[in-house]
Amino acid sequence: MRRNLVGLAALGALSLILSGCAGAVLAERASDTTPPIQIGPPGQGTAASNRAAARRDAATLLTRVKLPAGVVPTAVEPLGDHDYLKLSGNIEGDAANAVAHTWWTTSDPPSKVLAYLKSHVPARASQSGTGSESESRTGTSSQSVDFNWPAVGPVLGDRELQVTVTALTGGRTGILAEAQSDWLLPRSPSEHVPAAATAVRITLQQRSIPVSTRKPVTASYVLITVPRTVLRAVRLVDSLPVEQPTAIMCPLILLTGQSLTVTYSAGPAGPALARAQVSLQAPSSGGATSCDPIRFSIRGRAQTPLISATFVRQIEQLAGFPRVHGSDALTHAP
Repeated sequence: MRRNLVGLAALGALSLILSGCAGAVLAERASDTTPPIQIGPPGQGTAASNRAAARRDAATLLTRVKLPAGVVPTAVEPLGDHDYLKLSGNIEGDAANAVAHTWWTTSDPPSKVLAYLKSHVPARASQSGTGSESESRTGTSSQSVDFNWPAVGPVLGDRELQVTVTALTGGRTGILAEAQSDWLLPRSPSEHVPAAATAVRITLQQRSIPVSTRKPVTASYVLITVPRTVLRAVRLVDSLPVEQPTAIMCPLILLTGQSLTVTYSAGPAGPALARAQVSLQAPSSGGATSCDPIRFSIRGRAQTPLISATFVRQIEQLAGFPRVHGSDALTHAP
């Protein structure tokens, strides 16, 4: 299904036709002063405080593992584990994380320990997966079960616990529990839209796919100078969290050739003070993950990319653009 940019007049806007672009302008006199704008999500903390919270959390998660009676803690890796209980360093390859670990041994067979783990999920956790390793040459193997907990506001991200079980040389069973808690990097207070911004241009651009067709680029825009609406647009971008240094496998993304750009300037004809831009990919609408973040710049200098699953929808509502549903396309208004 194809959709056209319509309904701009419903905003009480003045329509302009400029060299192949459809435009609308919203203007109003300045409003009263407002409270300071929040930079980053509320309660995001500092890098130091979030790191400390992750260290405490990793240690706490480790205490929540439930094991059968009779296990004996050990301060070092159990002997005869065929390296299955070596520390991995981290469960996931995320850069900002804190880890904690401990080992145990028991006379129970690995199958009994594993069954106990699966039937005794830690408090407020969910079982997220299982795994196994084996070596045909030695006939040894290990099995593991993973648990995770919900994120904690803008402070902690992925919170995981992995328990690995293997038979030791000599007949006992060895157990390794590793906990990992990712802290979220806060957005720097300096990475915000400059206070001099009094106009916002929201542009929807369409390029031909593939670009080798060399069809002309089309664009439609809304220019907003209504103070309260400009403030909404500033607050929207300034309150977003930054992209986190996490390991992520990006799915195949279908290019649509569309992008959404929000440009902040000092007046309708002033130079760009800040710009937020995101590609509208299918089936997502862009900006939700590190695979398709919101690119943000201040006075032409690239800043840390931003992340938001609702940015595109909120900007569309602000501009009066029709909403993107799934892979439906927005097209240039004729």
